[in-house]
Amino acid sequence: MAQNYRDVANTWIAHVLGELYQQWPRRSDFNALDVATATGSSKGEEDPELFDDTIIWLRNNGYIRHSDQSSPDEGGWLEVELTEKSVLLLGKLPDSLQEPLGARMSKAAQAGASESGKAMIGSLVATLIETGIKSGLAG
Repeated sequence: MAQNYRDVANTWIAHVLGELYQQWPRRSDFNALDVATATGSSKGEEDPELFDDTIIWLRNNGYIRHSDQSSPDEGGWLEVELTEKSVLLLGKLPDSLQEPLGARMSKAAQAGASESGKAMIGSLVATLIETGIKSGLAG
């Protein structure tokens, strides 16, 4: 079954935030090809535009910052880093989890595009957003 946009974007969100959480406070560069390859999630020729939209959504909603030198038209987002909001959210230990959300996201993204992996990733991204809202950190 082909992956829908939401499943691919959620997998990429889990990968990007998980990677940044694991290496915090270091910054990292990301591009569609590397993230699609690392996660096994792809929409084919639509990957570059979908990846840009995903990174822009993360930025616009306050989860990440990136360098002004980033050039999505040239395939990359440079010096991407977590915001304080993301560090706080990803370090939280919701009652439903036994380890921090960021660590779970990193592991889930590695599970790739399996049906169980997609379900776990969707649940984790929803938990991230819900935890932010409940904590007053959303927006």
